[in-house]
Amino acid sequence: MLRPLITSIALALLLSAHATDRVVGPSGTYNTISSAVAASSDGDRVLVASGNYAESIYLSKSLSILPLVEGTKYTLAGSLQFQNADGRSITVSGIRIFGNVTRSGSYATRTEIRILDAYTRSCLLDEPAIRVEFFRDTVDGEIRFSSGTIAGCLLTGQPLSATIAKLQGTTVLPEANWIVGNQFGSSTGTKKAILVTSLATFHVENNVFIDNGSGSSAVDLALPTEQMGEASTILNNSFIKMTAENLPAVVNSTGVLLNLVMKNNAFVRFSGGMINNVSFWPQLSQSNNVGASPTWLSLVTGQPVNGSPLINAGDPDPRYLDLDLTTNDVGCYGGSNSRANFTTGMGGAVVGFMQAPRVVAQGEAVNINATGFDR
Repeated sequence: MLRPLITSIALALLLSAHATDRVVGPSGTYNTISSAVAASSDGDRVLVASGNYAESIYLSKSLSILPLVEGTKYTLAGSLQFQNADGRSITVSGIRIFGNVTRSGSYATRTEIRILDAYTRSCLLDEPAIRVEFFRDTVDGEIRFSSGTIAGCLLTGQPLSATIAKLQGTTVLPEANWIVGNQFGSSTGTKKAILVTSLATFHVENNVFIDNGSGSSAVDLALPTEQMGEASTILNNSFIKMTAENLPAVVNSTGVLLNLVMKNNAFVRFSGGMINNVSFWPQLSQSNNVGASPTWLSLVTGQPVNGSPLINAGDPDPRYLDLDLTTNDVGCYGGSNSRANFTTGMGGAVVGFMQAPRVVAQGEAVNINATGFDR
């Protein structure tokens, strides 16, 4: 069973041996990131020295744009645009962008975009054939995507975006969408943390939502038509309002039915409960969602305090066990996708997110999908 994996790794090493590293900075060959990108071919790495670069970048090749020295950052005064990058695989890490991240051109085949350990305003990458991965990023505006993963990010929603993360449009890609281990926070305005209008399967798990704005629920399910395929999930999140409002933490604003599992969530000062429109929703499976006192958990991290009634209050089914194999803790620190997985420091090599079956029958194949990064 290991042979295909070993073969894939060997092939990747063979291909990388023919790639070129192009260094940008005072001691490098190139003075600007754009000039290094222009000189590059698919598979090359552009290694950027710490500093400020007064330019915008347009990417249309399969490249990795990385810090020259591990742990350092570089700043882009302009914007980052993926331009006619159909079918490419692009990684950008360690960048600080004062503009926005956008895409242009047409996309007919699978295109992979990874943005790691970055800061930016908004990321507008909703396109049926684009698969995005945001890992350990800080985004002050909004994220729009049609297929992908947002993991371990700080999403503030400032200054004026009405929604922080939008899963929208159609997708031609088969994977489910993950919003996991993030901190959503905003302090002003009527603001949704997550808006789902896509019919693709989604998993909103182990996030902490801190005061997402007055007059709005944290998550808005606004599907246009019924979705009765693979079950979507809203599991082990902590929903926190600083001032009580008669709103549910999750609102089904269109009243459209979908196959949804909702368990082990904690909600604070959402006087409307966990979710609305449940009088006739046979495809909704919910349990162990707890209206919590503000004294039961940290209002900054969502983690239960010592002796909290949220500890071991989740679904006892083995698939929801905590990392220490005890009964699930309600809120964002419970289960195997605990937010504790996403708050460790960024070292030389990091496993960003791993999907693995929680329960496996004897003789059944074990399929594990992991995302990691090592410059």
